[in-house]
Amino acid sequence: KIQLTETDILFLEKYNEYIKLLKEELDLLRVDLAADRAYHFLWDFFAPELIEKNKLAIKTNDIETITSSDIAMRLIFINILKSLHPFMPFITEEIWSSVKGEKDKELLMIENFPQEIFYTKKY
Repeated sequence: KIQLTETDILFLEKYNEYIKLLKEELDLLRVDLAADRAYHFLWDFFAPELIEKNKLAIKTNDIETITSSDIAMRLIFINILKSLHPFMPFITEEIWSSVKGEKDKELLMIENFPQEIFYTKKY
């Protein structure tokens, strides 16, 4: 089992809040607000905070930190692709085809809309 760091747990909590609000806006048919939320989550949180934090973790020799960061980042990234798909289907489908495993040959468009990520300290 991998021990998630407190920082990675905070990142997962931020993602959960994002997906909860995104679903609420889509349920209210406020596609404009949902698209804006998705854009800002990607560019104001994922890119500058999560990716930058992972760069630092990868530079360390602490294998547990790297693994914890990798788990959190991968979970969030895969679900960001799913949440962005309704707004930019061609781009997300192309990215999906390059990041999924060889055994997973399904299209992104048939995946379920992402849910909140439930986690424990040990993953």
